[in-house]
This record gives sequence, C-alpha cells and structure tokens, in this order.
Amino acid sequence: MKIKIAADDSQSMAQSGDSILRSLQNTDLSYADVVVRESLQNSLDATLPDANSTIVNFDLKEFDSEELSAYFEGIQDELLKNHAGRQKYLAISDKHTYGLTGDYLSNDSKVLDSSNFQKLVFSIGKNQDHDGAGGSWGMGKTSFFRIGVGIVLYYTRIKLESGEYEERLVASLIEDPKKEDRLLKASSRGIAWWGRYEDGNDKLLPITDHEEIKNILQIFGLQNYQDDDTGTVILIPYLRDGLVRADENGSERQVPWNRSFADAIQMAAQRWYAPRICNPIYSEVTGNSALLCYVNGENIFPLDYTFQIMQNLYNAAATGKADKGSRIVIKEIRLAKRAFSKNDALAGRVAFVQPTDEELGIAGQNRFAPYSYITSELADEASPKRILAYTRKPGMIIRYDIDGKWTYGVKCDGNLLAFFVPKSDQKMTRPLQEQGYDNLEQYLRNSEKADHAEWFDVANKSVVKRITAKTAEAIRDSLRNKNEDTNVHMSDRLARRFGSLVPKARGEAASVPRKNSSGKKKEKTVHIKVDDTQQVGTDKFQLSFSGYVRNKAKISLGVLTQEGRLTAENWAKSFDKLDFPVTVVGFSPVEFEGIEWELQDGNILLDAETAGSFSGKMTVKLASFDYRINIAIKQIK
Repeated sequence: MKIKIAADDSQSMAQSGDSILRSLQNTDLSYADVVVRESLQNSLDATLPDANSTIVNFDLKEFDSEELSAYFEGIQDELLKNHAGRQKYLAISDKHTYGLTGDYLSNDSKVLDSSNFQKLVFSIGKNQDHDGAGGSWGMGKTSFFRIGVGIVLYYTRIKLESGEYEERLVASLIEDPKKEDRLLKASSRGIAWWGRYEDGNDKLLPITDHEEIKNILQIFGLQNYQDDDTGTVILIPYLRDGLVRADENGSERQVPWNRSFADAIQMAAQRWYAPRICNPIYSEVTGNSALLCYVNGENIFPLDYTFQIMQNLYNAAATGKADKGSRIVIKEIRLAKRAFSKNDALAGRVAFVQPTDEELGIAGQNRFAPYSYITSELADEASPKRILAYTRKPGMIIRYDIDGKWTYGVKCDGNLLAFFVPKSDQKMTRPLQEQGYDNLEQYLRNSEKADHAEWFDVANKSVVKRITAKTAEAIRDSLRNKNEDTNVHMSDRLARRFGSLVPKARGEAASVPRKNSSGKKKEKTVHIKVDDTQQVGTDKFQLSFSGYVRNKAKISLGVLTQEGRLTAENWAKSFDKLDFPVTVVGFSPVEFEGIEWELQDGNILLDAETAGSFSGKMTVKLASFDYRINIAIKQIK
C-alpha cells in the first residue's frame, strides 16, 4: 500500500498525533470500555433499516508481522525492528449494516462531510447528525489508535446506488511524534494513511480490488464479505500489553475478567449495552434492532446476573410494566413548566429494585457485588451501593451514577439498582424547538460530551438537573413508604403522615462540662439523640441513636398525645384495652464498651461502670400511624 503523510504546515492549525490521542480525555473508563462503547454504537448507528438484529464480533488473535509489514510503505523497517514475529490484533466486524458509505472522490467539502467513509478514516471531530444516533466517529475513534502502535485498518463492503457492491480498504496511523520508538520518522505530526493512487491524482484512495483485499485479510485469518452482505471491519494490529487494569494488590485480588483483554471486552459489552443485547422488548419499544454480540465467536448471552437485572429494569422503565411477581418499583418522572410543550409532561420513568445478597449470588455462588461488575473493582461487601443507569434511544448506557445525585438522599440497607429511561419523543417548549431541540432525545444527545459519558444541560437550561432531582425524590419517597408488595404502595395521605412520625430525642439536653456558681465543674448530663431513621417494612423502621450515660439509665419509647408524652406504662393506665402504638422488636448495640444493657418491657436498661458514650440501633413496629413517636433517656438513681 502507498503512503500519504499528513502535511507539516505550521500555519494550518493542524493537530499532531499526540494532541489527537489526548482528545478523548476520558481517564475514568478502561481501554475495553472506551473501545466497546465507540465501536458498538457506530455499528448500531449503521444498521440497515429492515434488520431485526445487528451482529458484532470481536476477534482477538495473532498474525505474522513480516506478512503485514510488507504492505506498509515508509514504516516497514521500523515495524520489523520493534514488532517482529507473532503479534496480537483486535478485529471488530459487523453485519446487517450499511458499511462505510459515502463519496471519497469528490473535492466538495460538503459532499465529503456527509460521507461516513471520509468521517471515519480522514476526519476528526465530524459527528454523525442523524436523529437517534449514539456514536460520533468524531473523537471516540481515537481509542482505536491508543490500544496498539497507532495503526488501524478499515475494511468495508457497501451497496452502491447502482445496485452493485464495492469493497474498500484503507489504513491509518496516529502516533505520538515525540516518542523515541515512533514508526513514522519522516513526520513531525505522526499522522499518515495507506491506500492507492490513480494516475494524475494526488488524492489517496482506498484499495477496491477484491483479490488484493483478500490477501491482506488472510493475514489475520479473516474473509471478505460475500453475496449480499455489507458491513465494516475495524482492524487494530500490534496490540500492546497492559490493556487491562491490574490490581496493585496482585492478581489474586483482581476481578477475573481483568486477566485478559478478551474477557474485559466481554464484560464491557454487557456493562454498556445490557438494554440492547438479545432483548426483543428493546426492539418493540424503540423500533431499533437488537444487538447480537460475540467475542471470538462466543455469544455474549445469557448476561451475567447483575446485567440481567439492569436489562429487566430497563424493560420496566421503558414499558411502564414489570413482570408479574417482580419486586421492581416503577415511578413516572414529570416536569412542570419550562421544559416540554405540555405542562406536567412525562420526562421518563425510573425503575428500581433492592435485590438481596442471596438473589445476587454474593453469598454461596461466587458472584460479585453489582459495584464490581460495573466498575471492575472489588467491592466492600459491607458497603452496598445505590446504582442508577440511564440511556437514550440507542440503548448504550450513558453512565452509572453510584451514590450520586441521581439517588441523592436515598436511604436503603442493601444494594439498590435503578434505571432511568427518558421519553425520547416528548416535545420540548417552543423556545427550545427554535434552538434545534425538537424533542427530549435531541436535547439529551446534544447535552453529551464527545465521549457520551454523561448528560449536561445546554446553556441556561435545567431540564437534566430537574429530571435528576425528581428521580432521586421519587426513589426516596417510594422507599420511605414502600409496601412489601411492590405493586401496592401506601397512599399519599399515609406517606405524608409517615413523614411526621420520625422520632425526636428527648431527655436532659447534651451539654459541655462547665463551672457552676461554686466554681466546681458541672458533670455532663445523660442524653440521647436519633442520628438516622430508615423504613424497613410497611409498619417498621430502624432508629440509629447515640448518647451519653452515667451509672444506670433507661431508654424508653413514647408517643405524643393531647395529654402529653405517654410511655407504655402511662398508656396502659389510660387505655387498658388498646395496644400501645409502638414497640421495640429488635435491638443491637454498636458501641457499648463498659456498659451492660438489657431489653425489658420494651425499654432498654443501661448500667455503666463509668460514664461514657454509647450508640446502637433499634427496630420499632407501629400499631398505629396516628401518633408522633418519641425516644427518651432517664437517669436511674
């Protein structure tokens, strides 16, 4: 193949290879994550309109460097010098797609800007602009150049307007020109392409000869597209080492899928495309194809359990319905004013569930916590996470928000998994439509950065901010008031009333030791305070408390009535045939060093050898929601 080296023109404001390689600027994601997100979305965006599925295969194998290097004019010697013998490659191929269509012969910039072939091979930062697109072929493709020595080959087969088929193959190099072991010594920019030239034309063109392309593909054990097949293969030779994150504590502390790049890709595909992998409900809702994904010929299905839950949550949020018997809770998210053309219009739905450790298989089935599957980091099982995913119409998960603003203030004992799915076709307000945001899908897509890693509001707008806050509020309120049967929830009246039941501490106020009128230090008094409350059932909640005690003391529950605060003893005297509204059904001391305790007649008796602090948790059950609960401590002489 003939080489074309990018011009070294100091006045053209052209980027060099090192600046392009830094352009994606996403250090939070692994190489497998970035490559999978970019390549799968670009394949999905190119799906044929009548295709029920999009097929994508990741092949990770080896090739002979001597055979390949002979095709690369200008860098053959450097390849053999630094990368001889058997080398690794990654090939990402798709089927049921258009392939890289578009003109490459025209001199008209507008024509070339609309060419997918031109944008992927020769341009940086040229986004796809069709409605519902996910990938961009703009900045994300730079990830392909970062996982090898900088060489990428593009092979595609397309159907021309004449009805005939055309194959195209071209190669590109983007490398850091400042590196000592760079391949392209003759360039200060580190950018070049390989293809063919026609007589009298200085423009580099792709190779289109079937036999020549066949010979190159055979080096990698790959075949040309045949019959009516169209599609694209992205070939990345000379993969470098260190493409998976090693744990600093050693391989025995690593998640198992981080021990090979193939396994990391298999996990990344599930992590970011769980809504679309082998999911007919996704296709019914969106009208898009389902994704069939393979690594070295093996189907990525069924999904790992955490990602199957995420797919179930997506289905519930997208349709507004959960499977019968499911514990998934679904809430509508609506925005009033300044967002949509209709007031109080549906922005989307959030579906969430609290799976138990047994359901997740954390105990006894050698599975990992959801946090590990999503981050590829070992989780602290004692610290469960609130994890919410969100996506647009293309089905790629934009982000997993972990204990963040999407679940702000949500209280739960175990792991919480949630999914927000927007109503993509919801019409925006007229001012937003005039700015080019006809519907919510367009607004959200334009709010994403080049790496599609998060949603941000466009200038002076607050649509995303309000959706986020409303989602957190909906989850908070539902968990605070949820019924054990997730299909039946407490009424709004009861929810409002429950909010007023949160216990307040009572007792002698906490104080700092101070001197009294005689000049002696006054002893610190006993006290108790409620640090946190969490509902753990339809009629139960857990109190976390802390305090200070001297000698002997009694912690008691009471209720506030028109007659004042009543304890269980006072209540029995006044209402002998009516049960006391609140009882202690569980108690666990957290810090009771040097303090003996006993649960007696619904009270907690403390006996301290010396004065000191204490903390603990108690679970209380309500027999009635008509009284405000009170917790108090009293010194016993």
